[in-house]
Amino acid sequence: MTFQSNWIPVSGSSDLLPASARAVVLPDHDVVIWREKSGVVHAWENRCPHRGMRLSFGQVRDDRLVCRYHGWGFDDEGQCQSIPAAPQMAAPPTACVKTWPSAETAGLIWINITDETPDDTLPAELDSEFPRRLIFCKSIFVDGELGDLKTRMRTARFLPFGFEGNAQDLMWSIRDLSNNAITVPDLIG
Repeated sequence: MTFQSNWIPVSGSSDLLPASARAVVLPDHDVVIWREKSGVVHAWENRCPHRGMRLSFGQVRDDRLVCRYHGWGFDDEGQCQSIPAAPQMAAPPTACVKTWPSAETAGLIWINITDETPDDTLPAELDSEFPRRLIFCKSIFVDGELGDLKTRMRTARFLPFGFEGNAQDLMWSIRDLSNNAITVPDLIG
């Protein structure tokens, strides 16, 4: 399957519960994804404009993402709507968080972190092409020498696969992405 788009899958849909938030680290971008109680997903810069606290440490209250540090509450468009230390004061228009388009399809949360207008080749058309049994795996950051990591990954066993007894081994391969990153594609159970 070949698919060209500005959309990037960043999480499994089931990994982000209603009224929760979590961090996603991408090259050159620190992102918070959060879900309203109603299920709508948002993707924002993971930085409160007030004092720079990571918004992923905050919480979702009344369908607003609330910063943990001083409690500033941001609406679904990233605009500050409440400042607990000054409840009578309207938040300044500059008190806003950079937002990016987000979408859900094929059991994944997708975001577009480019400055371009999102194209309509939203991954919705992938539903028919994606395997029905899709498993989303998170990124793992490992501090170590790349050659040693590749050797260890080739011999790794993942439970319950590779488990002593009758369980089968997991078959997979490694592909270099750069001088300091690899991907483990083609997982076959």
